[in-house]
Amino acid sequence: MKKLLTIFIILFAFSGFSQILTDGSGDIVASPYRYIKDDISAWTAGTGTYINGSDATRDYIECTSAGTMGISSMQAYDTWEWDAYKLDAGTIYIQPIKDGITINTVGNGYYIGNQSAENIYMGRTLAGTPSSLFTATNYNTGDTWYSYRLTRSASGVFTYYIRGGEFGNIWSLVNVTSGSNPVIENTITTSTYFVIHCTTGGRISNIRFKDDYKTILLNDYIDESYKEINLKEYYNIQYKEAA
Repeated sequence: MKKLLTIFIILFAFSGFSQILTDGSGDIVASPYRYIKDDISAWTAGTGTYINGSDATRDYIECTSAGTMGISSMQAYDTWEWDAYKLDAGTIYIQPIKDGITINTVGNGYYIGNQSAENIYMGRTLAGTPSSLFTATNYNTGDTWYSYRLTRSASGVFTYYIRGGEFGNIWSLVNVTSGSNPVIENTITTSTYFVIHCTTGGRISNIRFKDDYKTILLNDYIDESYKEINLKEYYNIQYKEAA
């Protein structure tokens, strides 16, 4: 029992903002998602100004002066999800894989944009030069909350989904008018930050990451015959007292 609790404590500390949930029977299970707090205290300021806000449905972070902010993230594969709201004339860029807290035309990384014309697009920036991966024109509506999901497989396949508003409560593949979704892109394979770049009035909420490709070492806490626990297995472990 003592060893089991020790492993649980170490895993929970490692998982950062991961939630701990129950499976319905009262047993505690670890959520596969790392949830980022909807509070500017969790973020590093870039060129923008952001404040904490809330409405009847959620807490959020709101941009009051256009620019960037970021949070440390080495994740370059698996799943990123977030909720976003922009003014009809506004723009929001999400850079889930980025080497600095900068705008999408600087440095190295991948970005998802939602323009004032309600175009959704994804691109890659390499040494400050952006290039388009896909575009979906006139796709959603301003002044509306949507949820977004971006996945990247181990082979580099990016897939982008949307939920909410006219799309309902089920994840829908974003249908593009140029490029392709899914799209294979393997140029950039590491990350330092998850970055947001909004114009005034843009809001972001419920940011969550899932990374099943990481491996953690617990050499001092498990048998020598099994020194590595893949997170996909870790997230399925149920922590309960032995009978």
